[in-house]
Amino acid sequence: MRHFIDEFTEKNGSINCTRLLGYDLSKQDEYEQSQAENLFKTKCPQYVKDATLILERMV
Repeated sequence: MRHFIDEFTEKNGSINCTRLLGYDLSKQDEYEQSQAENLFKTKCPQYVKDATLILERMV
């Protein structure tokens, strides 16, 4: 787990969605703003891809 976290953080700066997206998704207005900026379609897929590639190398 530590290796995954370290590698993902090195590549993306954090493993925390708030830091990755720049919005606190637990706050309705910030969640709505992140949706308006289409972050779930523009940023999140790359984070999922990065996580998948890291895990593939680890397995």
